[in-house]
Amino acid sequence: MSIEKTLESMRKDIADIKLILSSIKFKERRNRERKVVNPEHKRSCKKWEVEEVDQLVKLYEKGKSLDDIAKLHERTVGAISARLAQMGYLFYDKQKQEYRKQTEYLSYDESTKEYRKVKTSNDE
Repeated sequence: MSIEKTLESMRKDIADIKLILSSIKFKERRNRERKVVNPEHKRSCKKWEVEEVDQLVKLYEKGKSLDDIAKLHERTVGAISARLAQMGYLFYDKQKQEYRKQTEYLSYDESTKEYRKVKTSNDE
């Protein structure tokens, strides 16, 4: 094998190694950023499971407080509020800088297997 081919092969190997190291560093940095600060919030930064979302909605519709739901799900109140807002149960009031109840939202009706609009009071 000629020296040029050997050098070219080594350059490719070095490029591959740099790519692998870059990927490892990225994953390590991402994992450091995802460390749970509060041990009560073990599920923070974790993906929401379908069953967890179903339970969240049922608890919210039964009138459980956001604090109780957050403790049960091992997430922050902010995460619970944001998920409920994403699903249309709450909205973020920019003037008051807080989440507030929607006046109506979609609720799944088990008997008819359909979503229906539900009106709620916006009294705080």
